[in-house]
Amino acid sequence: MTGIKNTEPVNPHKMTAVQLVTGYHGFGINTFYSVIRNFPGVYENFILSRLLSWIPGHSRVQPNWRHFQNQRKKSLEKYVDLAREMGFAADYRMDIGTDVVDMAVLVCQNLASEFPNSTFFTGR
Repeated sequence: MTGIKNTEPVNPHKMTAVQLVTGYHGFGINTFYSVIRNFPGVYENFILSRLLSWIPGHSRVQPNWRHFQNQRKKSLEKYVDLAREMGFAADYRMDIGTDVVDMAVLVCQNLASEFPNSTFFTGR
């Protein structure tokens, strides 16, 4: 990579690494670097995606929903900054639903349509 921060928007026609993340922590960062290390020069875009599970009426999270959502958004923005610092065009997607598996299928299908030259990476 060039060492110059990439501020260009992602180009849906270029090779794209889509990484599903749960938060900004060692596992996700290690996966990010593994993609770069194992596929040098392949990807020009990174899309970081996070799925939020929402259970209507769940009293523990509901009063702090905005804060909960903003914290998750900030973790995605950290990944985007990391990718841009490494020279990639990057963006994030955050989706909310009640069933994580159903959401993951839909999100991946939508991202594959938006970025037809993409590969998906995830951990657990």
